[in-house]
Amino acid sequence: LVVADLAKGQRQSLHIACNVLAKQGRMVQSKSVKQEDGHEVNLIHLWMEVPGNVGTVADVEDVEEEVCMRLAGLTDLQGPEASTRCVIDSLIFPLCQELELGITMEESCRAGNFPISVCDYILRSDDVLAVIEAKRCSSNWVWTLSQGVAQCIWQLAILRESQPSKPCLGLVTDGRRWVCLQLREQLAISSALDISRKEHFWILLNFLLQHLESKCK
Repeated sequence: LVVADLAKGQRQSLHIACNVLAKQGRMVQSKSVKQEDGHEVNLIHLWMEVPGNVGTVADVEDVEEEVCMRLAGLTDLQGPEASTRCVIDSLIFPLCQELELGITMEESCRAGNFPISVCDYILRSDDVLAVIEAKRCSSNWVWTLSQGVAQCIWQLAILRESQPSKPCLGLVTDGRRWVCLQLREQLAISSALDISRKEHFWILLNFLLQHLESKCK
């Protein structure tokens, strides 16, 4: 399946199908392939079922290579939101497979008197563990991510109302840069991690793995 060409509803169906396969002990691997057409080089994103324990966080070097491939799909590290989502998929999906978490996309959340908000990605076990807001990668990334942070704070406030004893993690990303948020008595916001830098990639991956794993216990 060429993920970048799928509509949002089809992408969500793909994630649901992959989660079902994972619960059956079957694994899905996502790979990027360079396709040359004259002077143009396009990235084709393929998802396929594979035998054995492939494509999980245990294969961290493969995850890093895959993320780098998809970052290259952002022209000059700029691109539409669909390209951002391809980067998110390559990082988050293996993580959720490893921890046996569910993923939903474009899910509406509401609580109390809060207006409805649509979350681009929700990661959950029994409760919601994390929400991800995807933004397009642009040269004016500070403004773009600031908008995403405002949206994510609103979503965290809604989720805090519905599950007050279990605050979840918020993530805002344009594919290249990632900001982490958590709302308890006070709001905590990290600086932006630029995962085109190797050290920032590993900081983000280790943080997500430790945070989500601790919430699953």
